[in-house]
Amino acid sequence: MKIKILSSNCWLLPPPFSVENRKRLKKLIGLIRKTNPDIIALQEVWLNKYVSLLKKGFSDYFAVSLNKGFFNKTGLVTLSKLKPNSVDFYFFKKTKKHSLVESFAKKGYQKIIFDIGQKKLAFINTHLYAPVLELEEKMAAQQFNEIKRNCKDKNLILAGDLNIRKSDFKRFNPGLFCYKPDKNSDERLLDIYRKIKFNRIVRYDDRVNYILPKQKSQFKVKNIVSPIISDHFPIEAILDI
Repeated sequence: MKIKILSSNCWLLPPPFSVENRKRLKKLIGLIRKTNPDIIALQEVWLNKYVSLLKKGFSDYFAVSLNKGFFNKTGLVTLSKLKPNSVDFYFFKKTKKHSLVESFAKKGYQKIIFDIGQKKLAFINTHLYAPVLELEEKMAAQQFNEIKRNCKDKNLILAGDLNIRKSDFKRFNPGLFCYKPDKNSDERLLDIYRKIKFNRIVRYDDRVNYILPKQKSQFKVKNIVSPIISDHFPIEAILDI
C-alpha cells in the first residue's frame, strides 16, 4: 500500500515575528488540496485561530492538536485521512540552557497509531529545539534521542522539523531511520523570508524538514519549492508500507 505524507514548518508565529501569515496559510491550504496527501504533519502553527482555519478547511481529515486558549503551545498539527486508533503527546524536558523563546514554547511530539488493514502504523510529528547560539547545537540532538527511545514500533514514520543539519544526521541516526534527501532543490530560494529581520539571528544552515520511515522501504522524497509558503520548504514523500 502506498501512502503520501506532507510535512511543513508553517512559520505561523505571532506577528511581527513572521509575516504574511494569512497569505501564506491560504497558499498552504491550496498546496494541500493540490497534492492531496494522506497524512499532513505541520509545525509552528502557534495560534489557535490558524489551527481552527486548518480544521475548517480540511473537515474531511481527522485533526490532532493540543490547543487551549489562544495558543497551540506545541505548534504541532497533524491531519490525516486515516482515523487515529490512539493519540499520545510527549513533551521535551526544559533545561537551564533553554533560550527564552524555547522556554516559552512547549515543544514535544505527537505519536499517533493508525490501523491499516492487519497492520499498525505509528506516526510521529515533531519540532525540535531551534539553536541560535553555537552552544545550543546539541539540544536538538538530545531531543532526537528522546524520540528514538520511543520508537520501538515495527512500522513507524517520523516527520517534522528536526533542526539537525543534513551533514550531521547520519551521525545522530545510526541506521534507525531511512533517510533520502532531495538533491534537486536550492535552499537559497527561501531568501525572501529568511532575510526577514527576526530570521537573521537564526542559525539555519542546511537544517530541513524530514520524513523518515523506520523500516527500509521504497520511498520518494521531494522538497516543494513552489509556492513558497514559509521560511522552510515543505517536503513530500510517497512510501510503501
